[in-house]
Parts: sequence; C-alpha cells; structure tokens
Amino acid sequence: MIALLKKSKQKILAMCFVLLVSFGCAFFLWYQRILPPVFKEGEKSEVQLLNAEERTVLDIQATDEQKRLAKTETIKKFLSKPNFKRDDSSNAQSLDAMMTLIEDLDRFFTFKEKYRPKYSEIPSDELFASILFTSEDDLELIFSPGNQTDKSIHGKERLFKNKDFDYKKDGERFLKTIKSLQSKWQLVSIENPDLISKLLIDYDVCSFDKSDWIKVKPYLLNLSRQVLGYGYYGNIDTVTLKEMLAGESISEENLNLIKTLINASLSPNIHIDVGFVDSLEDSVTMEVKPVLKSIPAHSVIIQPGELITKDKLTLINQLGLNHKQIDWKVFQEAFWMTLLIVLSFWLYVRFEKFQLSFRQTLLLSFLMIGASAFIGFFGFKQPATIPLAAIAMTTGLFFKPTVGFSAGVLFGILCLQALEINPVILIPSFVGVIVGTVLSQKANNRADLAYSGIWLAISQIISFVLLALVSKDVDLSVSEVTLQGLSGLFTALLVSSGMPYLESFFSVITRFRLLELSDSNQELLKQLHEEAPGTYEHTLVVADLAQDAARAIDADDELVRVGILYHDIGKLYNPQYFIENQFGGPNPHDSMTPAESARAIIAHVTEGIELAKKHGLPEPIRAFIPAHQGDSRAGHFFLKARQLDPNLVDDADFRYPGPKPNSKETGIAMLADTVEATIRSLKTDDKDLVKETIKNLIDSRVKDKQLLDSTLTETELNKIANSFFESWKNKNHERVKYISDLKRS
Repeated sequence: MIALLKKSKQKILAMCFVLLVSFGCAFFLWYQRILPPVFKEGEKSEVQLLNAEERTVLDIQATDEQKRLAKTETIKKFLSKPNFKRDDSSNAQSLDAMMTLIEDLDRFFTFKEKYRPKYSEIPSDELFASILFTSEDDLELIFSPGNQTDKSIHGKERLFKNKDFDYKKDGERFLKTIKSLQSKWQLVSIENPDLISKLLIDYDVCSFDKSDWIKVKPYLLNLSRQVLGYGYYGNIDTVTLKEMLAGESISEENLNLIKTLINASLSPNIHIDVGFVDSLEDSVTMEVKPVLKSIPAHSVIIQPGELITKDKLTLINQLGLNHKQIDWKVFQEAFWMTLLIVLSFWLYVRFEKFQLSFRQTLLLSFLMIGASAFIGFFGFKQPATIPLAAIAMTTGLFFKPTVGFSAGVLFGILCLQALEINPVILIPSFVGVIVGTVLSQKANNRADLAYSGIWLAISQIISFVLLALVSKDVDLSVSEVTLQGLSGLFTALLVSSGMPYLESFFSVITRFRLLELSDSNQELLKQLHEEAPGTYEHTLVVADLAQDAARAIDADDELVRVGILYHDIGKLYNPQYFIENQFGGPNPHDSMTPAESARAIIAHVTEGIELAKKHGLPEPIRAFIPAHQGDSRAGHFFLKARQLDPNLVDDADFRYPGPKPNSKETGIAMLADTVEATIRSLKTDDKDLVKETIKNLIDSRVKDKQLLDSTLTETELNKIANSFFESWKNKNHERVKYISDLKRS
C-alpha cells in the first residue's frame, strides 16, 4: 500500500513538472506573440515582427497611386473646361482698398516732390523710398561694423551699396541725414504702409514722378469698378486694359503702373468652383478599385530598430499584429504544442530508464524555463543567439548525453514554432547541438569543456558558410559569421562557468565534480587513509564492487564509486571502534555494553554527515552516508543485548537513523557495503557458499524494506547479485591459485 502511495506521489509530481514546464516554456517562448508590443508611428520597433501565415492585404501605395492618377486626369479635364462661380461680396472692400491706396500714394508722391531734391545726396529713388520704411534699429545694424548675417537687414543694406557711393565713408553724417528724412516722413499719415512699401520698392513704383501719378490717378477708381463689373479673376492683363482705355493717350510705363496698382488692390470676384472639383475628385477616387497584394508566410514585416512609418503601421494593423491585450488563442496553441514536446521528452527519459530525483527535476525545470525565457527575449531579435548547444551540453552533463541531445533537438523544434523562423536558419545551431554533446562528453575536466568552445565555434561557422553558399535564405556576411563564432565560444564558457553554481544551488553533481572528489589528495580521503587505513581499504574494495554492479544495471557508476569513497568518513571520529582499524589490537567494545557499542557504531553516520557538511561535500555524495545503512539494525550488538536480556524486544536503540536508500546508486552502496564486509569475514573459497550468502544478504535487506525507496527492481537485484559474485570470483580466483602454487612448492 505504501509503495502504491509513493508511486502515485511520483506520478503526481511528474505531471506537475510536465505542466509547469509546459506553461513556463510556452509563455516565455511565445510571450512576444502572447503579449506583443504595441506599435506606434514614429517609434522604433523593439522586435522582429513576422507574418505567421500567408495573407492578402490592401496595397496602400499602389491604391493611392491609382487614385492620384485618377485625380490628375479629372483635373486636366476640368481645366480644359472649368466651372466658375461669381461672388461680388468683396467688391466694396476692393474699391475701399483702391481708394486707400490712391490716398497713400498721393501723399508719397507729394512728399517725394517736396523732399527728394533736398536730399539729393541719396543716390537712388529706391533707396529714398527704402529709408522711409526702415526702422531705427535696422539702421543701427546697417551702419554697425562687420558683415550682417540677418537676411532682412542684408537685403536693405544692399540698397545702400553703390559703385559711386560709399554710405559708410562718412557714415555718421549720412546717418543724421537719413534720420532727418525719417523725422519728416513720420508726419505723413499712411494707412497701409506694408502695401505701399512693397509697391514702391519691390514693384519700382518709387521711380515714377508726381507728374506720372497725376496722369494715372484719375483712371484708377473708374477702371477698378469696370474690372469688378466684368468679373475679376485675380489678374488683369495689359491687352484688356488697353481695350478698356481705348482712345486715351497713356504711355506704356503708366499703363503697367495702372495694372500693378489694380492687381495689388482688388480681390477676385470670380473663382474656380473648388467644391465642384472636390466632389468630382471624391467620386472618381471612390470608383478606383483597391489594389491587393499577398504577404507570404513567415515574411519579415519589420526588423528590430526599424522606424515604424505610417505605411508600416497600416500594414501591421491590417495583418492584425498590433494587439493591445493578451492573445489567448496564441497562448492555447503554444501551451498544447509545448506540452506535446515536453511529454515527448519526458517519455524519452522514461524510455532511457533514467531515474530523476526531485532536485534533478527542479534543475531540469529551471534549465528548460530559463532557456525559454532567454530565447523568448533575445531569439526574436537574433536567431543565431538561440543557445541550443548550451541546453544540450548542460543537460547532457547533469544527466546523460542522449538526454542532453534530445533536449537540444526538441527545444530547437519549439523555437521554430515559437519564433516562426525559417528552419534553415537554425541548422548551424542544430550542428552545435551535435558537436557540443560530443565535445562535452569527451572533456576530462572543466578546462577541456571551456576549450571545446573553439571547436564548437568552428563547426558553427563552417556549417553557416556552407549553408549560405547553397541557400538563398541565408545571407553571408561578416557580422553573421562573427556572431556564429561568438555564439560557440560563449556557449562553452557559459556552460563551464555556470556549472558550479548549478551544482551548488540544486545540490546535483557532474562527472567533473566527481572526478575532483575521487582524487586521493582530497583532504578527507588523505585523512581517512592516514587515521583509518582499514576503513580506507574497505571503501576502495566496496567502491570497486559497487561500481561493477552499477554498470551491470546501467546506473551512475561514477557517482556510486565516489559516494562510497566518502560513505564511512564518520569513522574518523573514533576509528578504533571499528574492527578493520584494530589490526589485532584491543577491542574497545569488550569493555562496553551492547547499547553503548551500538551507539558508538551508529554515531559514525551522524558524525559523517556533519563532517561532510563541514567540508562542503555535495548533497548527492552526502546521501550515501546515511543511506548505506538506512534504518537497519546493528544486528551483532542487538543479539548480544538479547543474550543479556532475553525479554528485549524494542530495537530502536540499535537501529541507524536513516533515511533508507532513495536511489539505485545508494541502494547499490548499501548492498555492496554489506556483502563486502560479510564475505570478508567468511574467509572462504566456497563459491556456492559465497553465492548463497550474497543472495541471502540482499533478500534480508529487501525483507527489512531497506530498498523500498531505491526503485531497484527484482531483475536489477539479480543482476547486482551476479555482479557481486563475479567480482568476488575474479579476485578470489587469482588469490587461490597463488596459494595452491605455494603449497605445491
């Protein structure tokens, strides 16, 4: 019943692991599609945006071009026979403007006639007029030293420059003359100074004399009424004026002056019917059929860092990619896809008969979700940064190479679905998975693992270059080649440098750490060899015995060997209490009660755990210290106690604290420790007796329920028993032959 409950608990944990990893991986890998950024015009895109499936959208540019052509053609037809409309509401205002202009010009020409001769040192009529409308501040700037950068000042300064006149030669005196002229002009009332200054200077009206003005003035108001009566379009030509002044004797110069003044004063009262044009354009553009275009699947809509233009934003909106809320449909699709992949991986691990501990499960969950987060955040921007090789190498080193390889490949498949990228682009990354898996398994230490980045980089670069040469989907560039190389180098560095932190945080172990711990120069092993040599020799024999058994059932033989090397370090506290360290000397237990002896022997477990913690041994190694005895009974001392007290039933004081072995490796350690000690004490060469003893010892552990949590099956126990016997037979066979040879001699 307990076994069924434990199996049910394991299944529930497995389901929770699968669901948790599926949820985490789905969210992080697809997060930019589940929670996509909101794109705004004028901003730069933070991600690469892809079109998931082929879509047909409106080609705005082509459609707008068709509308523009239609409008152009419509305007051409309209202008060939335009529609006009007349509006006389501004006629009175135009006539008032003309009257004001006549009065202002009348005052100017009177002023000019009076003062122009008095200020003859002013070289031109244009400068004379310009001085009248130049402010005092502008004059100060014009006469100040240096070149002027202000365009308006520079333009006025031009009027002062003359090849026969140097206005700065006697600047102070000339400036006084100008100010004198301006003071007299200020007494003249001009109602529209802007228009007058423009006419006088820009249209050269200032060059006319008052005699010319007297000839022109009588015609202006009457002609203005006639022009407005006929209809004024905004410009009257010289030919029309001549027809209107037929029979009048007016010079060509004065005729041009009349035309200039009329066009400057009057507002048009005949206009093109703009409303009709607008309605005509609207009707024409409505008839233009929209131009459609096809957007292929997996097309790049916008690149990271690219500016979002109005057209780009319109396209994104048409494709429905500018989401402003969680896309639950995408999340559901992502979850089921991820769940399928994770289940496939889980089934493969089960098929490999790899037993995951709780801590290993947590580590695997962290690796998968952490990798998903990294890929989700950076893979969208640069697919070459997807660390498939790192996933394969890390998983393979903590578990098995095949498990790591499958993790890398399945993650690659997930990335293809999540990032919607061309599968060809990830081929170098898949090559990295293969090469990384092989190199990580051939590495003998962490330095070798770091150096493997060189070969990993070379393999990815070569695969990328070859791919670029044969595929149009890959652009060969120096930046991409560099990125592939850096990806390989940083993958190895990341794995080698990050491994110790993962080992420490999740209390798991790699073969590199096992190799380091198996070194006989390790402090604890040296101390054990010097202070408890018998125990040290015992651990070496048990380690060989257990390692062979672990290989027989495909368990972690390296972990078993190293775990057993440290399983009896607690005997360092009182090595003399253990028979293998007495070497024929006095036995302390002869003067102790059975209960005291049991406590002394059992203490080597608790003291060993404390010693292991003190020296920082990893949890998987520490697990061998209590597990090699489980909560079994110190049977020898319990029997002695029963001899002294036949009524003794409670054996609690004679049992080890446990826990029982909870893995195949610790289960093998318990059996190997028991078998080695017992067979050594038999001192027999009888194969049948040894074989039977091994079977009985294993059966007794099973009967005592010590192996209940180890997941060792009956078939595996039989293989372990056979391995123990074969190991004993091989070593004992050589020894027996040697003795028999000595006897013959």
